[in-house]
Amino acid sequence: MAAKDQDFWNGRFAGASYIFGTRPAAFLANNAHYIHPRSHVLVPADGEGRNSVFLAELGHRVVATDIAEAGIAKARKLADARGVTVELRHLDLQGWQWPQAELDAVVAIFIQFAPPAFRDEIFAGMKRAVRPGGVVLLHGYTPKQLEYRTGGPAVVEQLYTEALLRAAFANWEILRIEAYEPELDEGEGHKGRSAVIDLIARRPALAAAADQGPQHLYHGTKADLKPGDLIEPGHPPNFGKLDRKTTFVYLTATLDAATWGAELSLGDGPGRIYIVEPTGPITDDPNLTDKKFPGNPTKSYRSRQPLRVIAEHTHWQGHAPDVLQAMRDNLARLEQLGVEPIDD
Repeated sequence: MAAKDQDFWNGRFAGASYIFGTRPAAFLANNAHYIHPRSHVLVPADGEGRNSVFLAELGHRVVATDIAEAGIAKARKLADARGVTVELRHLDLQGWQWPQAELDAVVAIFIQFAPPAFRDEIFAGMKRAVRPGGVVLLHGYTPKQLEYRTGGPAVVEQLYTEALLRAAFANWEILRIEAYEPELDEGEGHKGRSAVIDLIARRPALAAAADQGPQHLYHGTKADLKPGDLIEPGHPPNFGKLDRKTTFVYLTATLDAATWGAELSLGDGPGRIYIVEPTGPITDDPNLTDKKFPGNPTKSYRSRQPLRVIAEHTHWQGHAPDVLQAMRDNLARLEQLGVEPIDD
């Protein structure tokens, strides 16, 4: 954005009052439940901070950006008054290096200052920033808003249509998309009948390679489960100190890794492998990707949210007895040395 845009927003935010109010956007208040508890959330172009502060009040770890120093200052003042912490970044989204799969959610509300090419850049950045299983919450005006003129840009190319948003997030799971005409009361900036549209979309838990087709996700265990059951954190670990509770559940896209889980897990029953789906964001398992196999060739992941059992995978073959015993011996040596094999 040009310096004149920064000057424009500094001018709008210069007064003592909050032009869009201090309450969150109604869209966010009504849909914040799509964001899992204690998530890492980015709120780009949040102006005076009403939405980022609200998310921090809900217990999320929030980063908010804006191009206007005046907006950042008022957001900091609002966060201080509410007793919460928001990481505030003064930056221009144009040309910004967006995070790479670091966030659980991006919340973008009334960011329609961008012409089409810049908007495409923003959408692409938002999608890159969210981890697999994470969500984008997007809210803005539709072209019908030009009839109401109760807020937003007067340039039709900068407004959203359902077709535009579906195309932009075509490879994501659309959880909600709806255009409607509410009475907004969000400060002097958004007041009166308005034509808006909501999009809530989830990044696929795993991006399937084009030549491989969809990939299953597996969890190996000795628990006897049925479809629909949830595999949750909070159980004793299979390795290391057993007097603690796990904070993650583990899953993999390879049968070999799942086989190790089934064979080495605690319990007296036979090993089982289940096809599962995450109910929240997943990240690379650092016990393998950071320590043993950089680049995650084992396709091993973990999540703080439960896994849902889809079906049992029964066609698998265990490791040879000598291979399995060698792995058990290695884990026993680690325990004798006081080395904790799992960073949980």
